[in-house]
Amino acid sequence: MSSHLTENSILGDQIIFEELICKAYTKKETADAMKLLRKMVKDGVIQVDALVEKAISVIGKVKRSSGKGKDFIDGSDAKKATTSQIIEYPSTYNGLTKNYVRRVARITNLRSKKGWLRCVVAETLTNEIFYFKIPYSYYKDLTSIAIYFNEDGSPKRNGAIWEWSCNTFTEMSK
Repeated sequence: MSSHLTENSILGDQIIFEELICKAYTKKETADAMKLLRKMVKDGVIQVDALVEKAISVIGKVKRSSGKGKDFIDGSDAKKATTSQIIEYPSTYNGLTKNYVRRVARITNLRSKKGWLRCVVAETLTNEIFYFKIPYSYYKDLTSIAIYFNEDGSPKRNGAIWEWSCNTFTEMSK
């Protein structure tokens, strides 16, 4: 039996897969295989990270690279993340103690990166996808980036990271 974290990750992969498969491949290429592909994503056996890279390559017209610390020849890197719920430590205000619940998506493994991060974030409560194109100057001293959402899955846009959000996949890919 899979853990809740794994189930949540797979749900995020399903959301990203449905959004990006038609960007990476033509309708003709995917028509016959879609049922099986969806099942494989649901079973967690398809690496959706590679689909993210392929779709960025096609839409952004940027060649993929196997170089250390980068996914594309322009030095940028593709990342995907899925939100999960976290409970903050209890806080007392006006004599009342309350646990604060919020959701977070974490972009990790940044140590060897030197270029733009092209990030696709799936919010599993709302089935929404958010896009970010983050410059190296923003994350150069970080080991991970946390993108926060409210308890209902809506974006918590008061963090500096939202300055780098993109409205569309195409905007992020270019």
